[in-house]
Amino acid sequence: MAHSSYLCYVLDIKSSLIRRRRTRDPRRGNAMVEFSLVFLLFLGFVLSFVQLGYTVWAKTTLHYAARLGARYAITGQTLAGMAHDASIREVIRRNSVGLLPAATIDTAVEINYYDGLGAASTENASGNVVEIVVTKDVDLLTVSLPFLFSQAAPSSDPFTLTVVSADRMEPITNPPPRI
Repeated sequence: MAHSSYLCYVLDIKSSLIRRRRTRDPRRGNAMVEFSLVFLLFLGFVLSFVQLGYTVWAKTTLHYAARLGARYAITGQTLAGMAHDASIREVIRRNSVGLLPAATIDTAVEINYYDGLGAASTENASGNVVEIVVTKDVDLLTVSLPFLFSQAAPSSDPFTLTVVSADRMEPITNPPPRI
């Protein structure tokens, strides 16, 4: 008797499993669709934060390089075989961590001098103010978050970072030639 009741129990379980397989849950697959939608939104946020972090890092690095260039400029020193402006540009390039390649350093770095009254000057004489302006076009690394919600393609135009550093020239008896 015990054997037949066990057999009935096993058959009852098998038949209920077969019935369950035949009926479909109407919510089946919702989790996958919801995950894909939430994942796209999450990915957009992550990529936007990566872009923001890169932009802040690039601006901070360029500002550091410009500041070191201005500090070098006020001393009136030059690198071996270079004029004063070329030496300043080289110091900035070396401290830009690869953001300013040698081929673009002349167009990316602008060096201005102002006399004690603030008027533009062409001399790097003692007491003048040297102003270093570094400009860099930064390309977008990632697709920004608004692109996920619009039909238009993201802009491939770079945006421009500009940093400025200025300082007063130290007393120099014989200033080096600028160019």
